[in-house]
Amino acid sequence: MPSANQELKSVFLGRFTTNQCRQSLCPTTPLTLTSPPTSVGRGVIWRSGNFAVKPIAAQLTMHSPVGEITLSEDEGAIVSLDWGRTPPGFQSETPLLEQARDVLNRYFDGDFSEHNLPLAPAGTAFRQKVWQAMRRIPAGRTQSYGELATSIGSAPRAVGGACGANPIPILIPCHRVLAAGGGIGGYSGDGGAETKRALLRLEGALS
Repeated sequence: MPSANQELKSVFLGRFTTNQCRQSLCPTTPLTLTSPPTSVGRGVIWRSGNFAVKPIAAQLTMHSPVGEITLSEDEGAIVSLDWGRTPPGFQSETPLLEQARDVLNRYFDGDFSEHNLPLAPAGTAFRQKVWQAMRRIPAGRTQSYGELATSIGSAPRAVGGACGANPIPILIPCHRVLAAGGGIGGYSGDGGAETKRALLRLEGALS
């Protein structure tokens, strides 16, 4: 078991306000625990010797071409998609998580049909607006941060912040939002820009 004082690579707080957890506990900020957890159970994702707290109802890990992915469900909706794995004893194959896994498997097989999965990303009203706009970008197409910002009456920097805070990447396709001039921009998923390029190549938006 990893030391309780190892730096946490990321902490995602499910239903808690995104404005709180993404700004004060953002994935790029190293954190430490002051005392060890009393138990390890559902809600803990292991990745690279570190662990991240996830107080949610159910999780399911799947293999994908871009690494192991863990889907999280709470109150009948998908609340996060993270890179990493949940220990086998703590996984739950709920009907919704199985449906989400099937949607992603079809996606990686080249079927980019729209899905009707219930998604409940935690975030401010502004970030919800950005994420909804991202979902309207079809597979095989991209927009720049500036173009997306113009479409919702905002600024590119704020849109970029919402992209980085997206708790359900791939299903909410922040990888389809690029920097000005066709630059790839950043990506919060494991592998960063290379994973973003891989997803865009899969969709035929990048050669």
